[in-house]
Amino acid sequence: MNVLFSVFIFAKFIFLSLLVSFTLWLVYKLIEEKLSPLQKIPSPPGKWPLVGHLFTFFRGDFLELLQSWGEKYSPMFVYHPGFGLGIGG
Repeated sequence: MNVLFSVFIFAKFIFLSLLVSFTLWLVYKLIEEKLSPLQKIPSPPGKWPLVGHLFTFFRGDFLELLQSWGEKYSPMFVYHPGFGLGIGG
């Protein structure tokens, strides 16, 4: 009984640690995105938090989309291909 209780406490601790870590990471990413100097560079519409333009890329031809964005937002633009940052031009 004592061992089972210890395992339960340990599992609870791990779960709470993961939950707090994920929450802190999420807050960090949102603050980093808002304070980034790259916010001054134009970006195509349709960006979602955390996943960026990932769903936009699935709608059509990836290279045609980047080419059209390059013509529209030249000489440089920022696109978000998922959990990262891409700079096109």
